[in-house]
Amino acid sequence: MAVNENDIDLLYAYLDRELAVSDCEGLWRRLAVETELAAELERLRADATVRQQVWSSLEPDDMTDRAVQSRVLRAAWRDDWMSGINRVARVGTVAAACILFGFTVGWFGRDSRLGSPAGGVQVVANPDASAGHGAGKYVVDVRDDVGRTVAAPQFDSLDEARRFAEDVARYQAGRQESRDGTVVPAVDHF
Repeated sequence: MAVNENDIDLLYAYLDRELAVSDCEGLWRRLAVETELAAELERLRADATVRQQVWSSLEPDDMTDRAVQSRVLRAAWRDDWMSGINRVARVGTVAAACILFGFTVGWFGRDSRLGSPAGGVQVVANPDASAGHGAGKYVVDVRDDVGRTVAAPQFDSLDEARRFAEDVARYQAGRQESRDGTVVPAVDHF
């Protein structure tokens, strides 16, 4: 008698040890009588043995297993370490950007904060010997926006003092013009 699908399922269940004892006894009686069924059982048993050997050969040994574990742990540690470095780098970059921004704002606003002569200076030439500048000397008071004297060079002649005052006035006018496009006279009087 030919082996059908139900018989093959029964043989698989027998090889997988899923049959009840009563079903096994019935199968043993059939195997003793039916040679085709017994040959099919031997073929399925040989296939199962080959499959078991293939799967066993694919399983790693303990040494390979430990090596893979070690590599995975090192990769995880490296990722954690790089994440920490990236976090510190981001904080450092933000701090550097803030400092750079502060210096830039300070640089562009330095004239008005420091009271430098570039922000609308009064230049006064005085031939004043009684002010303690020396007899016969001409002093040019260079003042900042708030009226503080930032320089007081002395000259021997009134012409030298006027030339210096005019040079400073031209310089200041050029600086003022370049800032907002308008010329504001920086010299009040001589």
